[in-house]
Amino acid sequence: VGATLAMGWSWLLLGRLDRALKVASLVNVKENPVTRGRYLLLMTKVHLLRGHYGRAWQTACKARDVFPSYMPYYRSKVGLVQGEILLKRDRVQEAESYIQEGLSLAKDEFYFPMMVRGWMLYAKYLAAADRLSQARTYCLRALQVAKRVERPALHSEIFHTLGKIEASLGNREAAIQRYSQALQILKARLLHISPHYRQGFSKQFILPIEVDRDEILPTESRTVPRFCVQLRHLANLRGETVCEGEMGERTLEIVAEALPSIAANLLLRNTPSEELSLVASIGRCRRTGKELVAQSWKGERLFLSRNASAVDWDERNSLGIPLCDNGHLLGLLYVEDKGQGISEEQLDFLSCVASILELQLIHRFEERDISVDFGDSLRVDEQRVIVGKHAVMQKLFAEIKSAASSNSTVLIAGESGTGKELVAQGIHSLSDRRRERFLPINCSALPPDLIESELFGHSRGSFTGAVEGKLGLFEAASKGTLFLDEIDTMPVGLQSRLLRVLEEKKIRRLGETEQRPIDVRVVAASNQALNGLIRKGEFREDLYHRLNVCQIRVPPLRKRLSDLPFLIRYILAGLNGETGNEKDVSDAALLLLTRYSFPGNVRELENIIESAYHLTVGRSISSEHIAWRLEDYPVPHNKSSHVETIVEVLASGKGDFWGTVRDPFLDRDLSREEVRQIIALGLGVCNGRYRRLIKHFNLPDRDYKRFLSFLSNHNCKVNFRQFRR
Repeated sequence: VGATLAMGWSWLLLGRLDRALKVASLVNVKENPVTRGRYLLLMTKVHLLRGHYGRAWQTACKARDVFPSYMPYYRSKVGLVQGEILLKRDRVQEAESYIQEGLSLAKDEFYFPMMVRGWMLYAKYLAAADRLSQARTYCLRALQVAKRVERPALHSEIFHTLGKIEASLGNREAAIQRYSQALQILKARLLHISPHYRQGFSKQFILPIEVDRDEILPTESRTVPRFCVQLRHLANLRGETVCEGEMGERTLEIVAEALPSIAANLLLRNTPSEELSLVASIGRCRRTGKELVAQSWKGERLFLSRNASAVDWDERNSLGIPLCDNGHLLGLLYVEDKGQGISEEQLDFLSCVASILELQLIHRFEERDISVDFGDSLRVDEQRVIVGKHAVMQKLFAEIKSAASSNSTVLIAGESGTGKELVAQGIHSLSDRRRERFLPINCSALPPDLIESELFGHSRGSFTGAVEGKLGLFEAASKGTLFLDEIDTMPVGLQSRLLRVLEEKKIRRLGETEQRPIDVRVVAASNQALNGLIRKGEFREDLYHRLNVCQIRVPPLRKRLSDLPFLIRYILAGLNGETGNEKDVSDAALLLLTRYSFPGNVRELENIIESAYHLTVGRSISSEHIAWRLEDYPVPHNKSSHVETIVEVLASGKGDFWGTVRDPFLDRDLSREEVRQIIALGLGVCNGRYRRLIKHFNLPDRDYKRFLSFLSNHNCKVNFRQFRR
């Protein structure tokens, strides 16, 4: 209940009143009186911000009746809210008693934030009663305490109130200064909010203050376009710069022209999972700016930490402006002012600079994503994906998603190096357990006398060396997923105990008699045929059937050689990101790899590419850097011809390269003979409406029948006009 109400207040502070109402509807108001009172307080504030003062008053009166006298905090809060509602409804004399009551309770209990709000509301009451000098005194008193309790929103509201009082007294310059101080606080807080919610926050809190300030600003002050020339130069950089470093340097040069007293660092990252790195700087900053970034719990969104806020809002001399794309942090513009501090006008200019930088970075990231094609893929976590465009991989992706939607045990079968642990991680990441732990354990890597202790845990003194109790992996993975790799190596004696755990969902630690309930999903994997081990008596048949509820077979690399280009690009992208180089694979080396059978599967491919990568001096990995690795293995090469490999690409179900009749590996036009051979590999019957193609190649009808049926069976879409040309 407390978390739900806190979420409602968060939405309210972000200016999303519709979301606050939706969250409030989830609260069970019949649970207890305090819960009902807190719910009514939230609803009162929502109605007040919406301008529904009648409803706000009704809910506030209900909340007042709910809270007893021994809960002064809530009674103080209700009294102040009632006073605020009456001020909004121009019932000034009635508001005084409620405000005084709330302020008195806050003073008695030393609720400093409530005292600040009470003094500010009393100042509003005095201003409405034309006692402006007294109103300013109470505002200044509230301002002193507000600095100590670190309430930026309350602090800005006090400045806003002071601005109105100064404007009523005729002190236009002082009023403009107070309005600007309030706006500076709110605009600085705006940078700490995710970009999704900035518009609502601005409309709710910033726009009313700007309207009040514009009413008293001189006409010439509102029409002078400050920093417009610099911003125009900055916007023109998009078509001029060629890299992030140059773009950053030019941007900071323009910032230095507009703000000579500013020192700044620009930090960028290549992907959301990488750390920030300095790409450009002007002047000399006392700090780098990295310390302002707070690590989020899953990396979904990265906000600025509280260190980004200066203690004194009047003299703010450092600022971190995040550069975001859909909640992910692309970079950070960190600035320090050597003079009087960053003014509101300078803050507006720097925010515009950051917005233009965001657009440029997002555009470059989109171009980078388009230029690197990994084919279709299934994301496992922030850094790893399962790459594959072949039909068997599309089937594997569908099986992973299907298995993730259930809670059944899964048995993953596949040769060594095919990526069985990645598949298990993918099942966990797509399941409802993704927020909990994924614990992998290799059964073959543990000594037989320790594997039972590792899985189920032990108590102190249960065996020699057990000096203290230990939590087993089944308990450590509570509510998550436990991955048992190479389950075929588990001792037969332990298999019976594992079977009982899977059936009863309970474990017993070594040295204990009581059983402990567990909630763990088990995913097992084996690179050997368990049926054969059952016949040899090395694996229990009942355990096999208990594990084999959902079975997923990971195909070997030799069965999907058409994925080689995408796998190689993915591997090279990772290596290039680590080293900062831009290397690729030559056509000859790629063709050589397509004729190899890869007994070690994807793991072997990674080792071959990484070895050749570090041996290569230039930008392209040649066949000589790869051939010696293939010759060292006494494994027959893949006997399939290059044309057969191209047909395998077509069998992946995409068939895009047929639209331009190009070789997907070597990126060249196919010869007429190669096209004839590819057509001859088709199977089945013909769709007669494509017979007009026969005259162009002078081939027998049966070849086209087989080819066109092959296309139909694999759902290939063909641009026949381009194909014929």
